[in-house]
Amino acid sequence: MLIEDRFFDQEWVQSMSNEDFRMLMYLLHSASKKCGIVELNMRMLNYAANTGRTYTKDEVLKRFAKMLTAIPGHADTAIFHNWIAVNWTRDGRAMDIERNPLDKSIAKELAAYGLTIAKVNAMASAKVEVAPPTMRNTKAASEAVTAISDVIKMFAKFWETYPAECPRKVDKAKCLTKFCSYMAKAKDRDALFKDIMDGLAKWKACTTWTKDGGQFIRAPLVWLNNMNWKDTPANGNANATGNANASYKASDVEGIF
Repeated sequence: MLIEDRFFDQEWVQSMSNEDFRMLMYLLHSASKKCGIVELNMRMLNYAANTGRTYTKDEVLKRFAKMLTAIPGHADTAIFHNWIAVNWTRDGRAMDIERNPLDKSIAKELAAYGLTIAKVNAMASAKVEVAPPTMRNTKAASEAVTAISDVIKMFAKFWETYPAECPRKVDKAKCLTKFCSYMAKAKDRDALFKDIMDGLAKWKACTTWTKDGGQFIRAPLVWLNNMNWKDTPANGNANATGNANASYKASDVEGIF
């Protein structure tokens, strides 16, 4: 992760606005660990900012131009252009792509986006320092980042627990967005998460989901959209998926159940 020692003591961190700080924490958390490539999920970024207004992708890129660059030809994707240098370069050592397996894997990930290590380094050297806005309340920003991190951890647990046998366990990003929308409105996130996980446990135990190798397990996005954790599953009744299936199709998302 692109974070220096004593991160919260850094002057550039303390000079950030609350909303910038919260968005940066989400971006850093979401970036690929090898190359610092990140998908700009604007719903999540606006949830992280928590200002009541809606930021655009271009605004976010401008706000973080000092460290983040859009990847040409890949919509809603950007890269922390100093990530590789900070995390993988030691004592000025150049990347040895031909000999070092780690360097090869980094080069391979970059190549999928039409990038090379040289191109990324060029992005970094071309950047102009941007004076950040004034920080208003570091403690409030830190608490907000902790809340965002907790929600992401909750979702990770939910996704891990959702049956791997489900042939429709897809749309993870959309599921995360839906999950976060519930958490953002919850008066007690911990209580809601417990309800979701308890409800999921009941569905995992019902015969509808356990029979036929899990062929009738609902897609997680359907399950979340319909708040099925509040329902009592009908054992052995595969047709009980009908209403959920209709809702799923109505949302213009591919899949059934």
